[in-house]
Amino acid sequence: MVVSLSVGIFIIYFLWLREPSDIDEYMNEPVWKRVPGIDPETAQGMMEMDKHLGLQVDYKALEEYKKEYYAEKALEFEKELQEEKRHRELKTSMSSHMHILKRYEQKPESTEGCPRAQD
Repeated sequence: MVVSLSVGIFIIYFLWLREPSDIDEYMNEPVWKRVPGIDPETAQGMMEMDKHLGLQVDYKALEEYKKEYYAEKALEFEKELQEEKRHRELKTSMSSHMHILKRYEQKPESTEGCPRAQD
């Protein structure tokens, strides 16, 4: 009887009387705010687990996060492609400059027609 009463009071306190704490607020935030940069598919799996545990889940917000996440990834990919293209252009430009320098070094200097060289 005492154990049942103690368990009952414990449950009433934690489920009804207790005020939300920082941990409760943290757990009610979307997964992508708790774990910044998380992949949307992983976030969806974590949301399924949260739903199974009785936490709030917002699938509309997940769809918005997916759009933002993939738009950001597309921009990052585009930037990487531009950097790679620029790197190739610089490499090609540098190799052509090096080729010109090698040709210049191999060419013997002629002193004909140079007034100081004849003195």
